[in-house]
Amino acid sequence: KVIKISKNNNYGKVKLINLFALISSKPDKLFNHKNPVGYLNNKHIDKNLKHWSENKNCDLWLGWGNKGKFLNRNKKISKKIIQYNSIRRNNFENPLGPLFIKKTIKDNPIHPLYCSDNSIFNSYF
Repeated sequence: KVIKISKNNNYGKVKLINLFALISSKPDKLFNHKNPVGYLNNKHIDKNLKHWSENKNCDLWLGWGNKGKFLNRNKKISKKIIQYNSIRRNNFENPLGPLFIKKTIKDNPIHPLYCSDNSIFNSYF
């Protein structure tokens, strides 16, 4: 789904970063796991947000859906995104900030699985 949306928006490359290292189609596995974030996931997120902040031709799309609220990951990662977005604004003139397709009823960036292939991105901030 992400590949289709990417192609339809003329992207050449995509790198996925997840809020949780544990990925499962069964939410109970995520909610009941002793360490769903993982030991290296925060470092991986920081590394990629840093890359985004330093590269004008790199876009950041948000799409964690409502399950991103688990363990307050949405808030923790949003704080990091705000910090790196500030760096990005200092590095470039009028850079594109984080993007999302639309928000859920609970005000989270919708997961790409629930979007059409022809989705258009909006500015998150």
